[in-house]
Amino acid sequence: MIAVSLSAFGVVSAEVALSRAFAAGVREVELAIGPEPSGDLGALVRGYQGRGVSFRAHHAFSFQAPTRPFDLVRNFEEGAMVHRLDWLARHGVTAYSVHAGSYDAGPREAAYALMVQRLDWLEARCGERGIDLGVETMFAMPKGSRRQNLLVGLDEISRLLRDAPSLGLVVDLAHLAIGSDPPERRLAVFECGRGRILEVHVSDNDGRRDLHTPLSPATWWWPFRSAIPTDVPIVLESRIRNADLRGQLALLAAVGC
Repeated sequence: MIAVSLSAFGVVSAEVALSRAFAAGVREVELAIGPEPSGDLGALVRGYQGRGVSFRAHHAFSFQAPTRPFDLVRNFEEGAMVHRLDWLARHGVTAYSVHAGSYDAGPREAAYALMVQRLDWLEARCGERGIDLGVETMFAMPKGSRRQNLLVGLDEISRLLRDAPSLGLVVDLAHLAIGSDPPERRLAVFECGRGRILEVHVSDNDGRRDLHTPLSPATWWWPFRSAIPTDVPIVLESRIRNADLRGQLALLAAVGC
């Protein structure tokens, strides 16, 4: 199944993003940051659900104005999250994913422990509402950067899957490109997370920054595309012009995604 993230369309209205996706034949959409909040996103979602579109949701998607960003470690409000989850439940959205979190100072171990604690709380709240939760693999920040991401690298991913045994995993292939691990080790995440993967995010970059550029046969995982599971949704996150959407979808379809 191929889904398209609304973040692919950049700063346009949710109405415009959804109309472009629908016109290109997309019937699985991930609500995400990027589009400007709509006056009534709920009504828009219900309208497209009536036309056969299914919805997922990712992190601080814009369902009201102003959008309230959050981070599992640095900036997390339980009340605001309950409000977000209640919105998802009211609109029949049953898959939700979040970024793993980051920290600015202090030991990594303390930040990791706080991330696990908040994921445990969030997973329980999602379960009460019939929502499947996944946490996204992140990318390494440059050495010396004040801010560092969590859930970077196979060792930490494996650890979290042990520490949170029922939590879903979102594998971002573009994030895995940023770092020094060889391709075989990057892709070992699929074996490590077997049976736990909620979705796979795809876009491209230069190996240094999370640029969300379009996919091509030069994308790093192309020679290893058979390793990508085809029994979970593949979410396209490339920032694309409207004319490029069908080509990106065709590229994914050609490799069996």
